[in-house]
Amino acid sequence: MNKTKIAAIIAACAVVMMSACVSENTDNSTVSTYSPEETSVSVAESNSESKEESITKPVEVSVPDEFSRIAKLDSVPGYISENIEYYTGTLEAILRLYYLGILDGSINRATFTSKTTDDEIPQKNASAEYRLYCSEHISVGGALEYFTIDSTDENYLEMYNGLLPYLCNDMEGHIFLYSESSNKTVLQMNSYDEPVRHIFRYADNSKLEYELLKYTSDRLNEAVGSYYSGIKTKKILSGTMIQKYTSDVLPTSTTDDKVAVQLADASTLGGAMEYICKYKQFSPLITKLGYDSSGVIYPMSDKSKSDLISFKNTSYRLKK
Repeated sequence: MNKTKIAAIIAACAVVMMSACVSENTDNSTVSTYSPEETSVSVAESNSESKEESITKPVEVSVPDEFSRIAKLDSVPGYISENIEYYTGTLEAILRLYYLGILDGSINRATFTSKTTDDEIPQKNASAEYRLYCSEHISVGGALEYFTIDSTDENYLEMYNGLLPYLCNDMEGHIFLYSESSNKTVLQMNSYDEPVRHIFRYADNSKLEYELLKYTSDRLNEAVGSYYSGIKTKKILSGTMIQKYTSDVLPTSTTDDKVAVQLADASTLGGAMEYICKYKQFSPLITKLGYDSSGVIYPMSDKSKSDLISFKNTSYRLKK
């Protein structure tokens, strides 16, 4: 074989190897999720933010095997239609919590990464402009997944799976069962991919926050009562609840009754939050809540309450 043919073969092999490398690099690359959709952040600001924040994601987003999205249920389940205010009210609070948390930075990549959506979560200490951009692109599915963090009893993705097309929202972000709404200005919801901004684009954020704080204070009042009583009566025992964020000492089945009362007296608000699996979600709101002389929790912005003492942290003892 002459030298000319040998050189040609070597050159051809080199081309094939280079092509394979290019193909391999392409398959393993990430793509920008920047969208041309409308946003109140200017193009120049967005480009600046792309340098400040990494906004690349894998081409495919993994979805847990145990969760399968349903487009629409054949009908609204009886347990939902019979208690629709609970389910619509819970969904309102879930969406407000996620939306406002992205805006104020309390929800960030250090606290949450979605596994079921391609929601872009801002880095911790991201700029206000970038958080605004993210808040305009997060989804209903991401909100439900976030609220399910640490839950041991309820999966909110499953709870609303296939139900959203039966629901609608008004211009203030309140959610109703579409068939029962007499308001002609409602917007029908569609799926987990719906941007949360579609629901809150006309709403007043300060009102959204107050309603979220009212929901949270109501939940915490219930949690505190159940938690304190459960420890006191030894219905909540050491090992029966996961303690990832708090260190309240819980009784055992053989704990003396008087000691159980002492443990209940020393239990904390944070422990009650963890008892209902909502410590991570509610703790960023704690300094915006307060309690009156009877220990009842309210939003600090509640104008009907002038004697509230604000919480400094979640270590507040339930019995003083």
